[in-house]
Amino acid sequence: MNKTTVGLAIVCIALAVLSGFCFINVIARQEILDIAKCDQVADREIIYQRAGDTTKFVVNCEYAGYIFVRIDSSTTRNNYATVTYTSKAGSSAHIVRYEERTNLFQGDYACFPVLPGEVTINIGNSEWYSDVTQTVTIEYWY
Repeated sequence: MNKTTVGLAIVCIALAVLSGFCFINVIARQEILDIAKCDQVADREIIYQRAGDTTKFVVNCEYAGYIFVRIDSSTTRNNYATVTYTSKAGSSAHIVRYEERTNLFQGDYACFPVLPGEVTINIGNSEWYSDVTQTVTIEYWY
């Protein structure tokens, strides 16, 4: 084999590897555009709370998407989820502050839109006197 043939073979192999990487990268980006990627924040996590307590979850959202919250509780109908974030794009004139609270009954779920940034999810109960056991699922879709 001469040096030209070896050189062409190396270039062909490099192009094949690069095109495979680009193809995988395009698929991953298309999933993000379609909001088809999901990160589990809590997967059927059991939390125990005193009356009136909250449990805090924090997720760093790299892309715009939504937070899906589902609460199953055998002890109360007074459950809620609150999602809060502050997102800054560019100068301080473009700060977005978002906070939304939704009451969730047994087996209910809610979806909250999010922008990139740190997102706080509080799961709580508005019981006056009873302790609460909840099974929580939280997913970040982007």
